[in-house]
Amino acid sequence: MRGCSPGALRNLVRRVRGVVEARVVRDEHGAGEVCVISVPTRSQSLVIRDVETALMNCVDDISCWTVNVVQIDENLLSYIRTPRARLLGVGSSVDGLIEESHVKLEYCGKVSEGRAHTVATRESLWRSMAEAVVKALSGYLPAPGITFRVEDIKRVRLGRTEVVIVCLLCSCPGEGWILSGSCPVGCDLREAVAKATLDAANRQFIRLTQW
Repeated sequence: MRGCSPGALRNLVRRVRGVVEARVVRDEHGAGEVCVISVPTRSQSLVIRDVETALMNCVDDISCWTVNVVQIDENLLSYIRTPRARLLGVGSSVDGLIEESHVKLEYCGKVSEGRAHTVATRESLWRSMAEAVVKALSGYLPAPGITFRVEDIKRVRLGRTEVVIVCLLCSCPGEGWILSGSCPVGCDLREAVAKATLDAANRQFIRLTQW
């Protein structure tokens, strides 16, 4: 399997004409799925063709990949194009029984990093990764009274797909929300936890940055 990460493949697909947004999931066997949101001015068949052509130089066997295209009305594009915090990278390191999770995010051109420590157990590592995302997000929030807290993380199976679900408690002066996000589990569970945490936070994030 060639070395392109899902993030690199996503950026490649997003450069295809007519593509507004994309999500890429691949497994350890070289198979994968690309979910694309496109404008209605190009036919789905042309978008699929161009996405497959873009992927050919980065995957071993394009026949093992599925490309799904959803076209949306122009009036909804402003919502899709709303700035969102996005994941640049995840990592971890171990020192004895203590593991450190670290993430790097980008929002409107500004990079923020977050780190969290935990005793190395499976469940605590998931929470540590989510908390590292929360700490990185705090670098974008304008007021100290606005906070995210990790409430719960679950790994569930939906049909044949494993999915990570993250629940966040968002608090700000006079208001609060329970936010949930999800991400299919690909090759890297840590990345799926981080992306699910971002999926939850992004539901209110632009509003919070303007508080």
